[in-house]
Amino acid sequence: MVEFVASGSRLRLYIAKGTCLVTFLLGGISCPRGSRPGIGGVGLVDGDPYGDEALQFTKDKCLQREVEIHVESMDKAGNFIGWLWIDGHNLSVALVEAGLATVHFTAERSEHYKALKAAEDNAKAARLRVRKQILIHIVVSVADPMRNVSEMLFPGRTELVTLVKTGSRAGRTHSQ
Repeated sequence: MVEFVASGSRLRLYIAKGTCLVTFLLGGISCPRGSRPGIGGVGLVDGDPYGDEALQFTKDKCLQREVEIHVESMDKAGNFIGWLWIDGHNLSVALVEAGLATVHFTAERSEHYKALKAAEDNAKAARLRVRKQILIHIVVSVADPMRNVSEMLFPGRTELVTLVKTGSRAGRTHSQ
């Protein structure tokens, strides 16, 4: 039973058979972090892009529901790492498919790697959320290249941005 969802890939599970609570990390993926309380509970620390969406996705799928897990390993803090199924669907694959997570290199040695990679390719092709590919085209004028680049990257905010141009020989000494 999922008791608490801390992030898109970190859950607190109640194991009825052993009457214990465990922290469970979804295997094979990297999931963006959501917003969280600041140090001492003061303020709010901004999360990664789509971190809050990944958290909500996981909550909607499995909070207070029965799940099946397969534990593959344990991290240094004693958290279980593995695979979680909800209604027969692998949650790691579902997050990647929705564009809310990316495949982690550790998934390559897993039996679920093909499904994860296919889901990532589909999300990338559909340009979903974290898999969006943002292309920035910069045209530099000959007259003032640094100002032009600054305006292209941060339109209307060039007074706040200082770009430093350095030569290829900066910091080198030459002896003759």
